[in-house]
Amino acid sequence: MPYYSDTMLKRANEMRIRKIVIWALMLSVFAIVIGCSEESKVKQLEAQNKAVVRRALEELWNTRNLSICDEVFDPNCTLYFQGKSYPFNPNEAKETIGYWLKAFPDFKFTIEDMVAEEDKVAVRLIFTGTHKGEFYGIAPTGKKISVTQTEIDRLVDGKIVESWEDFDQHGMFKQLGMELKQKDSEK
Repeated sequence: MPYYSDTMLKRANEMRIRKIVIWALMLSVFAIVIGCSEESKVKQLEAQNKAVVRRALEELWNTRNLSICDEVFDPNCTLYFQGKSYPFNPNEAKETIGYWLKAFPDFKFTIEDMVAEEDKVAVRLIFTGTHKGEFYGIAPTGKKISVTQTEIDRLVDGKIVESWEDFDQHGMFKQLGMELKQKDSEK
């Protein structure tokens, strides 16, 4: 059996410890790089999703480019509004947007805030317009409206698949000169 001095054993242990420390540091760096890479992918996805929603609001509504409906809305998109769900595929979107633009030809969205988290984008915005066409049975009033809205959109593969929307309907109809009264059954 070979003889090892205490100094030789001590150096061998120090070398093992150094190797372990180096491996631990390398694994830590690797884990950080992988973690940053995953975080970077999520941030990139969030930025892409925000761009799609911004495009839908600004290019589709504000510049009236209805041809992009197929690019921003999934064929199975669903709109949730006032506790109900509605199909909002590209054709439905074109029809709905067209209806609003006939009633408010100068309709415009202004984005106040936009926040993304993973596959969802939340937006706080204001829409404005002048009532120059029939709108839900209301004859044109020529009145200008300014209405707050919030929406949360969920995206998959760069398209909106679900949209939860809420806007100040009461305020909008009041601005149009409508007086909302409580039904007798609700008194």
